[in-house]
Amino acid sequence: MGDEAPGATQKPPVFRVDESTPRVVQSILLERGWDRFDAQHQDVEDWNLYWRTSSFRMAEHVNVKPWQRLNHHPGTTTLTRKDCLAKSLAHLRRLHGESLYEFMPPTFIMPRDYIKSVAEYFKEKQVLGTKPTYWICKPAELSQGRGIIIFSDIRDLIFNIMYVVQKYICNPLLVGRYKCDLRIYVCITGFRPLTIYMYLEGLVRFATEKFDLRNLQDAYAHLTNSSINQSGASYEKIKEGQGCKWTLSRFFSYLRNWDVGNLRLWGKINHMVILTVLAVTLTVPTTASSFSGLTSSLMTTWNHGFWESTTALLCLWTAPQMSLGRETLSTTSLN
Repeated sequence: MGDEAPGATQKPPVFRVDESTPRVVQSILLERGWDRFDAQHQDVEDWNLYWRTSSFRMAEHVNVKPWQRLNHHPGTTTLTRKDCLAKSLAHLRRLHGESLYEFMPPTFIMPRDYIKSVAEYFKEKQVLGTKPTYWICKPAELSQGRGIIIFSDIRDLIFNIMYVVQKYICNPLLVGRYKCDLRIYVCITGFRPLTIYMYLEGLVRFATEKFDLRNLQDAYAHLTNSSINQSGASYEKIKEGQGCKWTLSRFFSYLRNWDVGNLRLWGKINHMVILTVLAVTLTVPTTASSFSGLTSSLMTTWNHGFWESTTALLCLWTAPQMSLGRETLSTTSLN
């Protein structure tokens, strides 16, 4: 192909995929007039976009042509592994103060921070007296709610791989007594200068059993992962809205019904996303032909009987699930 871009001949842009590329991505590109790359009939460099779930080797970034784009920046694992993210945010919190990074709950990496976590546990127990303290333990590399443990008694903390232990958010904003979290979609087109786009629509995922701190073993009440809740007994139950997802706009509409504006919450979300991405800005190698799509999972809280736009960062992914599966985007209230 030489140095001439495929677009110079007015041909449709070409996208390249592998077996991991979500079908919805391929469908959207085809609907918009793109052609799928055919290795048997096209030159190896005759593509404009390579989209896959796994990351690219640095050599692939170096050898990319001016007309080509890859859907991952190199070196962003620091954002998407729970333990790496915790380390990065802890470092920035030490540099810039706890108040700036208050959206990250107290976090410990196991087994490295075991002694610190036990000390913090008993420190809080001393403050609370007979009141229970709640913690959540997550495998550093797993997703979709796999391997998560929620506990109140430190003796229930058992781990045999790399885990992240965090203070459990026991006062989440509930909708009809159901716990929910917000899925925010972000696209980073460059790190120098840092350029971030946020999609104004998103998803709100719900647990399918009502929130209850008296039963920490009920994953359907405490976890909002769709992969878990779609197998729950109440998933198909009509809860004034079937399934376990809303659109983000539907959620904001619900808040407005309670005279709660969404501008303050959006400000908090923007603040959190920017400060989180800044954690890796200086370490990501400069590449002119990459972009990264991230999904940020956030939670809002309820304090002293009043809704408060406090947000907590739960985790991020570079390869979010891009399929609704058999879930329903409900447009009715869960009251």
